[in-house]
Formats: sequence, C-alpha cells, structure tokens
Amino acid sequence: MPLSLDLRARSGRDLWLLVPGSLSRPLNSCVTILTPLLILTALLTAGCSSHVDQTSYPTNRGFAVDAVKQNGLIVSPTGECQAELVVSEVGGWLGLFVEKSRQAPRQAIARDVTGIAWFSGNLLVYSVGPIYGTPGVFVLNCRSMNTRTLVAPGNINPAYPHGADYFELQRIFPDKREVVFYYAPDVEVVDFTQFRTPKSLRTASLREEFEP
Repeated sequence: MPLSLDLRARSGRDLWLLVPGSLSRPLNSCVTILTPLLILTALLTAGCSSHVDQTSYPTNRGFAVDAVKQNGLIVSPTGECQAELVVSEVGGWLGLFVEKSRQAPRQAIARDVTGIAWFSGNLLVYSVGPIYGTPGVFVLNCRSMNTRTLVAPGNINPAYPHGADYFELQRIFPDKREVVFYYAPDVEVVDFTQFRTPKSLRTASLREEFEP
C-alpha cells in the first residue's frame, strides 16, 4: 500500500510530516524514512512563507517606507518581531499574524489587511478593509501586543456595521511620523481600476503616545 504523506509548515519554521495512522513528527526527526527525492519535494511544496523586504528610500519629505501588500514574512528593522501576511483559502483576503520572538507563538491580529509597514523595531502600522475585517488604520506594539486605532471609519450603516470605509496603507515617513494611505468612504462604489491616485491619498500623524 503506498504511503500517503501530508507535508505542512507550522509557524513558518518547522516542516512536519503527517503520516496517517502515526504521530506527527518534525521532518528533521523523520529523515531516516524519507528518500532524498521526497525530502526535496517536501521542501519545495511545504508552502512556507518567503521573506519580503520593505522598500525604503530617501525623498524630499524624508526617509520613506512603502507598505507591503502581498503574502510573506516581514521582519522588523531590529529583528525583534516579525509580521506575516497569509492569503485566506476562502475569500482570498490577507490575514495578519505577528510573532514577537521565536519562543512565543504567533498571534492572529486582523483579517482583510490591505497593507503593513514597520514604523520602528516594535511598532507596526497596518490598514484593514471593510469586506472581511474591521476597517481603519492601526498601530500594533509587538512588545505588548496592544493595538491602537490611528484612523477610524466614519461611514457606519446597516450593511457595514463596523464601517464601509476602505483604507489601504501606501507608505510611511518615520522621520516625520506621517502615515499615508488611500481612502474611500464607501467600498461599494470604489472603482479600483482608477482609485489609486493622489486625490485618494490621506495623511495621518503617528502621535508620540503610540510609543511604548
């Protein structure tokens, strides 16, 4: 009878081998039963998140950091925390997970995330859309794992009790403590083929009380 293998990545670090009828064990403790070909196949198909670098560059407004809007693992500038964007199998929205150390379990933070950027070694700025999440622009302190609202939705209606506003983080200016994002008051009428223009941009100030 052929052996059925289920190879999965857990917490973005350990590759596990799940064999029906047996206990799950880390791949590194099961190599004696795997051929080199199977090991290579496992590494290629495990679905581990790849690292994504934030794009940073100087501008006439100071140092700028572009938001990350794709699935992947984004490490904070000091390396003390890491954020992961994961595509949902149902709906296709991005879920945000944050891990403050390799010893601590990662925590689910938000659904329908539209952009993230590390403001500092421990402060993560992220935006959320209204379809699957609670919309707004938020700041997470990964040391305390506390989240505060930077910009709240204003269009509350029966169809969207948490807000119909659409937010999408575009970039941050850490030197000026500015957060730039695309905004529309009603996601139902947004034409996303023409939406991302300068007239849709808004700016918020990251106040000092957000620091630990």
